[in-house]
Amino acid sequence: MEVVSLGNTYMQMNTPWGLFDTSRARCDVVIYTLAQMIILLSILFEPYVPTLSKTILEQCNLQFWSSPPLHYMCNDRWDPYQNLTTIDYECKDTDAPAQPQLKRFMYMHPNHRINEPSPIVRRLEYKVVDKLRTKYQGKQVELETFPLQVVVGTVVKVEQHPTSSRLSILQIDVGAEKVRQVVACLVDYILQDNGLQGTQVLVLDNIKYAKFSGAISEGMLLTGTTIRDDKAYAIALHPTSSVPNGTIFLPEGCTLQKPLKTFDIKKKLKRLHLQIGSSQQACYGSKSFIMVAPDT
Repeated sequence: MEVVSLGNTYMQMNTPWGLFDTSRARCDVVIYTLAQMIILLSILFEPYVPTLSKTILEQCNLQFWSSPPLHYMCNDRWDPYQNLTTIDYECKDTDAPAQPQLKRFMYMHPNHRINEPSPIVRRLEYKVVDKLRTKYQGKQVELETFPLQVVVGTVVKVEQHPTSSRLSILQIDVGAEKVRQVVACLVDYILQDNGLQGTQVLVLDNIKYAKFSGAISEGMLLTGTTIRDDKAYAIALHPTSSVPNGTIFLPEGCTLQKPLKTFDIKKKLKRLHLQIGSSQQACYGSKSFIMVAPDT
């Protein structure tokens, strides 16, 4: 790419389009030098864009084959394009042997006849680019939109509901300096020794607010069930390791674009087929939930 930059700078500084009328001899030198540089670039780019290199050389009426090792470039027997290589021999002092010096290497002789020129690279219009993208991009995997926003939060406070012995009021830090009040029935929960306070849980963060015996609930605590002594108990779901509050959990293969801000849980939650899988992970149908990113 440095060669490309050097060639472009050389062309812009010498402006051969202006020299054509003011100094024809100088214009010939500039065009000749640029032509040699373009041929050099076609050789360097051949491993990456072989068709383009071949087109350039064909228009220059040259034939390409693999270049020999670089040390042959100072050998006057190397002539891959059957062109002129001039070698001068200089002696630094009377006792030193003559050393070969590369004076000039030309890909084209003076008066070399090129083939009929034509545009090598054409500009692609946006419409053509769109058609090519559609043709070659392959089949795109369509992601299912998941309507629930499941976030990780830390229970910072647990209080008994003032008018219901079965309900508790939880204050849950869900990140971004937001604390959600969640009303839950913890009577039939299997809790750790210190209860839920200080533990991380999973919370539905975008459902409609509801009132339970006068207390507003701003989310829903996600739970699973387990059987002990032939009795079903609820277990609060939590991440397998500590993660930042506000981290979003999403089913694999789903996208979180435009989650519903006020999901109607009574009408639609059962249709989502949320369950606990055989590996004790929360699942959406057959899809396991994965950690996405903190909700900022």
